[in-house]
Amino acid sequence: MQRYNDSNYGIDRDESKRNTFLGKKVHEVYHKIINQFIKEANIKTTIIDVGCAEGDSLIEMIPHRNNNFIGFDISNVMLNIAQSRIKSSKVKFIKGSVYKTKFDDNSFELVIATEILEHLEYPEKALSELNRIARKFLIISVPNEPIFSLLNLIRFRHINNFGSTPGHLQKFTRRQFKNILLQRFEIIEMKSPLFIWNIALCKIKKG
Repeated sequence: MQRYNDSNYGIDRDESKRNTFLGKKVHEVYHKIINQFIKEANIKTTIIDVGCAEGDSLIEMIPHRNNNFIGFDISNVMLNIAQSRIKSSKVKFIKGSVYKTKFDDNSFELVIATEILEHLEYPEKALSELNRIARKFLIISVPNEPIFSLLNLIRFRHINNFGSTPGHLQKFTRRQFKNILLQRFEIIEMKSPLFIWNIALCKIKKG
């Protein structure tokens, strides 16, 4: 997220808050899959949410798990918002870059990185770092392009950018997302809820 250091890296607050009834229902489907994948990973140790932003995913994960969590993000703005929304003692917030997290190798049995690759100038570098700090599993998601941008156009959002969400530096089709993951991970399962996102549960491969 280098280009958006200490900012909201282009996130539209109205979008990120999911204020509409339909928006909330759509994101319920999305988070249901994230929680399903966490359950399948079946780990009891601390889970890190890399690129936690305003804490939307953490808010949905915490009630369903007994794990402790780390919310990790490069933006002070986003971390402050997340901390104001999440008062649970199970969550610790840490500032840092996904390119160099400063955690030890194999620090976390499960790493979660949802909706961050599209914001990054160097997604391969980020994936290498996620692979380094993860010991068993990675749960990762990206918008499913070009459908994601087409849906923005249908909603009359970001018309001047042809539906491209501000801050999205990368656009991944399902095939492109799969291919970039397979360079470092074994994909256990991939789902595309409502064709809006691609979400993958991956097994870590070292070496």
